[in-house]
Amino acid sequence: MQLENKELTFTQARLQEAYDRLKSDANQTQAALDAARVLLQDQANAMDEQLSQLKLTQAEVDALRALLLETRNLRDNAESLALETGEKLERAREVINEKEGEITLKDEEIAQLGKKLLDKTLAHQKLVEDLDLTKARIQNLTGIRIQVIEALKEKLGDSIAVDAQSGAIRLPSNVLFEVGQHTLRPESVAQLQKTLMPYFEVLLGDKEIRKHIDRIIIEGHTDSSGSYMYNLLLSQQRALSVMEQIYQWEGIDKELLQKYLSASGRSYSDRVYKNGKEDKEASRRIEIKFSISNVKAMEEIQTFLKGNY
Repeated sequence: MQLENKELTFTQARLQEAYDRLKSDANQTQAALDAARVLLQDQANAMDEQLSQLKLTQAEVDALRALLLETRNLRDNAESLALETGEKLERAREVINEKEGEITLKDEEIAQLGKKLLDKTLAHQKLVEDLDLTKARIQNLTGIRIQVIEALKEKLGDSIAVDAQSGAIRLPSNVLFEVGQHTLRPESVAQLQKTLMPYFEVLLGDKEIRKHIDRIIIEGHTDSSGSYMYNLLLSQQRALSVMEQIYQWEGIDKELLQKYLSASGRSYSDRVYKNGKEDKEASRRIEIKFSISNVKAMEEIQTFLKGNY
């Protein structure tokens, strides 16, 4: 009985020891569980924070995805445009090659045209130079009249007025003729020679001037009293009377007179007006005028126009 009690006591002790050990283990396990629970909570908190960070990153990823999509679209468009541009460039190259071929074929024509253009340019330049030279020569010829008029003014002095434009001198008819007559007044003969001799000496006596003179004209003019034909005859007769008198002068070259001097009547076709009314006294006159030979000027012009320069 005692043995059984001892065994029971020993078993009870061992059970108590096992219980205590189990309780200790349970306490340790609980502590470990608590520690694990805290650790898990910390990990859960960290995961929550990471999830929050992941959500922000996802927004950025979405933006990047959208940007990537746009970039791809732009790239596709660029590739399409490059392809289209390439095709256009290829067509342009073909056109350029064709044009280069045409240009090559026309190089000779262009060279010929360039030569023709150069020749025409040189010809035009020479034409302009010759035209300027011809103008200068013609202007020189037209300046002869001014030289002759200046020589007449110097020779005649104040004895009679010389028209500054034409070089003509005017002699009043009432000094030379009776009314309606064509015979010179005796008293006017000497004065006529005194007046006209210096005029003819300048025009015919100076060889340099004479070579430019075409003709010297004695013109008779009347007023409008009477018919035109009556006055035409009277003006012609008066001009002829003055010419006949000139032919009688001694010391004047008759051959030169025959070559240069002529007489004509103008009736009242060139009357003189003052304040819009006919000045009959001034209209009745004898005019002595000269004309400059334009033969040389016309020869210059004709030579230029014919291209013989």
